[in-house]
Amino acid sequence: MANLITAYYTKNNITNGNKFLPGDVIVRERKYNYCLFGEVSDVLLYIVDLKKEINYVTSMSEKSNRFHVSNEILKSLLGRHWEKYKIRYYNLGIPIEFKL
Repeated sequence: MANLITAYYTKNNITNGNKFLPGDVIVRERKYNYCLFGEVSDVLLYIVDLKKEINYVTSMSEKSNRFHVSNEILKSLLGRHWEKYKIRYYNLGIPIEFKL
């Protein structure tokens, strides 16, 4: 199942739908305006869990330009085969840094 994972990149809002498979990764750029700073953007990481629900995981670090995700979060979202998903995310080139 891990080899079926797809990475989606979007600037739009994300809605729960049946088009996502468990383990799919969604990277979303969110832009908003501050009065003093002008337009500011965040890059957010979502992972679809085994129930096909989209879960916000973390935002991209401004210093390292990577997502920092703990192994415990992957275990809770993806079940016992979380290590296979972790390898697939690496192979897809998603800038995720995994923490113990």
